[in-house]
Amino acid sequence: MGFIKKAFCLKIIAFMCLGFSCASTQKTTQIKVEFKKIDHFFVGDWEVGALEYEPVIRAEGSILRYQFPVYKEGKRVRDFYVYVYGNPNEFALFKGQKVSPSFLENSNLLWLLEEKTDKEPHLIIKKFEKVPTYQQIKSDLSLLLSR
Repeated sequence: MGFIKKAFCLKIIAFMCLGFSCASTQKTTQIKVEFKKIDHFFVGDWEVGALEYEPVIRAEGSILRYQFPVYKEGKRVRDFYVYVYGNPNEFALFKGQKVSPSFLENSNLLWLLEEKTDKEPHLIIKKFEKVPTYQQIKSDLSLLLSR
């Protein structure tokens, strides 16, 4: 059997083993997270949307609070996010659960503005010293995009 044909057969066997045996034994939990569009603004040539997510503890131990898709000439070119991080051990116990706004405001949590790039899914742009307001985040993002 030729090398290419043999490699193709091995891929099919691997796919079948992973696809059927693993899929039948693993449970996956999908968490539905609601979001709403809260703003739309321009910074120079950049067009920025703003989405606010309901605070739900995600499987990886974070809370996605805001997303800012950035467009230039009608094409999506950048993505910014505000994630909230807490104690991973505690967050793991409550994954998939909604948290109250007062929990976000009164707990000792880490608030980060991040950019998702091809190389870095969580490139940290800014660490907020205290719970930021939406206006503060918008101002910081506008300053970043105007450079």
